[in-house]
Amino acid sequence: MLFDDLAEPLKYLLCGLNPGEYVIKFDTGNEQYAIIFDKVTPVVNMTTKKPERDHVRKMLEECKRQQQVSDWLNELRKSASITIHNG
Repeated sequence: MLFDDLAEPLKYLLCGLNPGEYVIKFDTGNEQYAIIFDKVTPVVNMTTKKPERDHVRKMLEECKRQQQVSDWLNELRKSASITIHNG
């Protein structure tokens, strides 16, 4: 699958990974799925358009922002505790 064909949220997740790495994404709080970045394969005989510099900058900024939020949420999950009081 071509990177350009992926949905924007998936592009943001993958841009922070290196081949062989993965990220676990929480969907509803009780379900989770992993996205694994296997490898990069060059495409033969394909013409690609050059993305505009501002678009690439915005995409990378959003990726970094999403990584920071994800890291922050993971830290919160690690230190969270739930207490249920029966009334």
